[in-house]
This record gives sequence, structure tokens and C-alpha cells, in this order.
Amino acid sequence: VEKQQMALEPFGEILPSDASRAGCPWQYCRKTTMVGHKTVLYSTGDVASQLFLVHSGAVGIFVRRPMSEEEWDSPVAVFRHGCFLSIRFFTRGKYHFTAVALEDGEVVHWD
Repeated sequence: VEKQQMALEPFGEILPSDASRAGCPWQYCRKTTMVGHKTVLYSTGDVASQLFLVHSGAVGIFVRRPMSEEEWDSPVAVFRHGCFLSIRFFTRGKYHFTAVALEDGEVVHWD
């Protein structure tokens, strides 16, 4: 059971002790369920107002938002469990790319 809990702990590498993780980052975040090829986390030109952490599934970063099934280009990058997205959150800059769920999953985010 402990190994399963550790596999789901996204802060295990950043905050290694249980005491450092107790309530600290979790009390300020929310969970979003993603649907593959449907959920858009942010789009080019949006102001970065959230920091995302991929908990499960995958998120692709695209130069432009795919508008139909035929328009899917290869992503610039793919992020999976434990990866942070949107570091522009810290400067409140605008996004230069679009983030779209590639697989069903969950992200946690801070506003």
C-alpha cells in the first residue's frame, strides 16, 4: 500500500519528508479532470494565471490549437506525471503555446 501511495505523490521528489508535505502545497490547489484531445488547459495569448502539475495522463504543447481531428500536428513537447506546466504563472506572462490533454487524466493547479 505504501508503494502505491508514493507512486501517486507528485511532491515526493520536491518535498521528500512527510512533514514537509503535510498540508503545505495541497491546501492551495485544485484538481481538474482532463479528457484526451478535448481539455484545453491554456491557449496562446492567454495570461498565465495558473500553475499546473500533471498527476496522470498526458498534456501536449502545441504551436496552435488543433480545431479538428485532421489538424493535429505533432506536439512541441509532452508532459506526464510529475511535470509542471506554465512556469509563466510566476511572471503572469502570456502563453506562447497551447496545452491540450493528449490522454485522459488529472492535473492539480494553483491560481
